[in-house]
Amino acid sequence: MTRPRIAEWRNPLLIAALAAAAQCAVVPFASDYVLHVLITSLYYTILAASWNLLAGFTGQFSLAHQAFAAIGAYTSGLLIVHYGVPLWVGIASGIVAAAALGWALGRLVLRMRAIYLAIATWAFAETIHIVLTAAYTITRGELGLNVPPLLESLSPRAYYYLFVGRAWASTPRASRCWCSRCRAPSPGSPARSMPTTSWCSARRSPTSARWRGSSSWW
Repeated sequence: MTRPRIAEWRNPLLIAALAAAAQCAVVPFASDYVLHVLITSLYYTILAASWNLLAGFTGQFSLAHQAFAAIGAYTSGLLIVHYGVPLWVGIASGIVAAAALGWALGRLVLRMRAIYLAIATWAFAETIHIVLTAAYTITRGELGLNVPPLLESLSPRAYYYLFVGRAWASTPRASRCWCSRCRAPSPGSPARSMPTTSWCSARRSPTSARWRGSSSWW
């Protein structure tokens, strides 16, 4: 890593280290309720990081991210409850199902722009919500499913550390874009990673990105 790249990452890494230290330091003083609130906040941090890959990098405004979270959760939960599959197989199946439907929806709607993309993804999210709510005998609607715990310990502290690690694992891309601000590399400087360059080019000008060989909608 060259000196300019090190300097570019110095401040984000310092902020990340201070934030991680603060997150760990609060555990001995926090009640179970406070930890529950923090775990929920970290979950939304993960969703925000995934949303940033689309809205932050490519400028596409999607309202379907919560639907894909529900698809992954209900796929794994239903397989565990109704078919008795192992927990980790259910989680992997949820990831595959959410990714496959995300790819299919992207092929259909990412050619749209502005409000039309937002409306299409919002309609998809509402459809998923209605289906899950209406199929009460299978999904228990908005009551949710009773599934085995992920960890042997039911202490919120164990889950808090798990979500802290998962949230930090989800945010390097966001930090990467914050550092580079989608700037084009200057002459003689290291090139940006190909996905980052393609996504940021699509945000600035989808037509220009297509002419340069970068897809603006995959």
